[in-house]
Amino acid sequence: MTFEKYTGEYGPHSMQEGLRPLYEKVAGADQNAPSEFKIKDIYCFYDQKHGMEPTAAISFGIVLDSGPIIKRAGVMGGISTGKEEPNTRKSIGDAIAFFNSNVKAHFKGLNVSQADEITNKIIDLDNQFKNSDPDPNRPPFSFIGSEISVGISMICAMAFAERLGVPLEIVLNYRYNKYCINNQLSNEIRPITIPINYSVVWEGGKHGAALTLQKMVDEKIITDTSEFPEKFWKGDENGEPVLLAMVPPQEVQFMVFTPTWGQAREIGIKLTTDYKKRLKKRGIDFKYGAESGCTANHDQTHTTNGELITLELILDILKEATEALDENERKYVKWALDIASSEMYIKEIDKYYIGPSAEKNIKSDSEKTGSGLVNNEEFTRYKMKLFKDYPWFISVEDWADESKMEHWEDAKQIMPYMIQMGDDNVVSNARLIKDFHEVQNAHLQKPNQSAEEQAMIAAVGTSHQLGNVVVFSHRGTRPADEDYTATAAMAMSGFGGKWTLWGIGRGALITAMNQVDELYNRGPYANVKVPYQGELVLDPNGPYQQGWIMRLRKEIGN
Repeated sequence: MTFEKYTGEYGPHSMQEGLRPLYEKVAGADQNAPSEFKIKDIYCFYDQKHGMEPTAAISFGIVLDSGPIIKRAGVMGGISTGKEEPNTRKSIGDAIAFFNSNVKAHFKGLNVSQADEITNKIIDLDNQFKNSDPDPNRPPFSFIGSEISVGISMICAMAFAERLGVPLEIVLNYRYNKYCINNQLSNEIRPITIPINYSVVWEGGKHGAALTLQKMVDEKIITDTSEFPEKFWKGDENGEPVLLAMVPPQEVQFMVFTPTWGQAREIGIKLTTDYKKRLKKRGIDFKYGAESGCTANHDQTHTTNGELITLELILDILKEATEALDENERKYVKWALDIASSEMYIKEIDKYYIGPSAEKNIKSDSEKTGSGLVNNEEFTRYKMKLFKDYPWFISVEDWADESKMEHWEDAKQIMPYMIQMGDDNVVSNARLIKDFHEVQNAHLQKPNQSAEEQAMIAAVGTSHQLGNVVVFSHRGTRPADEDYTATAAMAMSGFGGKWTLWGIGRGALITAMNQVDELYNRGPYANVKVPYQGELVLDPNGPYQQGWIMRLRKEIGN
């Protein structure tokens, strides 16, 4: 295989100069489209979702003209509450049948070294299917199915990397820099980095224990039901019960801002292990939720000691575990809260459900109702009190309901000193990231929401251009061996990665970070450094100069 001379315009970054021969290989194939990278066959098949339940997932495989590819692409499917999020097919079986009948033939003969070729074919097919769809107003990639589009995109990139003999993170870093520089999203090369781990320790919201309104009344948790819409008694339009979360915010996470990933991992494991012990000692019979964090088992409402399980109780236990760390470990630990406000919002009455115990903490005696319902002003007061009472919080996600732009205005007051992250409102979409840029300084990046590689790169590049940070996240419906999300986060200089440390089914994501750390920082490559984002955060001359960074450095002591 012969290559034209590559001048390094798309990588590597100067701190990774020792990887230049690998970038030259990627660039040469990108320029010349060698025939051995043509697709002979592409296929998808049933896989198994991570975790304890025997639930189906979907994976993709590929055969090139030069032979089969060993790597498979386990897809992080599923759909959240985001209204602009691309839809999946109705089921795994439907996705496989639709792919076999309508999609796979169109990719035979395409070249996996040509990212534009793969992207353009996905977009072209999605538009074709849209023209005959009874609901053409759905988001892009809904018509081919987002699990199909992202699966094709993933396996083609993996096949290119494997057959070329280059790690996937280098292929994706090259493609990220090329797209961003050529589309005026950046004028500089971004390095491969290891993200801050947003580790989920508690799952509330609809991921955790959730009860009907009647059950909440029977348990004497809710005492005033006068404002609740009829659906909470009779069910939704499909007759399914409408549930209320015992701990309404969806997730509590922690991060460790040490100079190295190895230090962060060890502190994180220590904190996670101690936290679980303290939950049990406090009388919480937890199980593992969709994100492998702890959550109340069997809709448990009270501890075995009779305490009502609330967010404040969960945070008090995390506070105990955090304070039990050695001082030189504790100073690096910060917390994050995924509020998932769209799940808490009840549009019929324009209020949020935070639970009666939380309501009592923010209302005067004359205002208290016992319903757990609050208006937007009270919802903001509730969040601000949480951040004051638990000063470890430095990151918050999904501040308000995605459809209530006026509710997002209140988020501006925390942006100077906290990470304010969008998820359901922007759904990893470059256009929406621009629309919400005044009320967020970060976004959650899910590969399946972007639905294909170049749309993902556009979303991440747009966030970086705006001066935001990007936190990557997988989906709970992924197969256990899916590691593409972590690899993409590292390749695109993602600030964070939201997956549970020491959690069931998350080993592949953590292992991908461990492997990159070992391969490049202690491996055979000279003149190569792949920094942990904690080091970049702590460096006063580093790339981050936002207000919340200054707060973090001050609190850590840098």
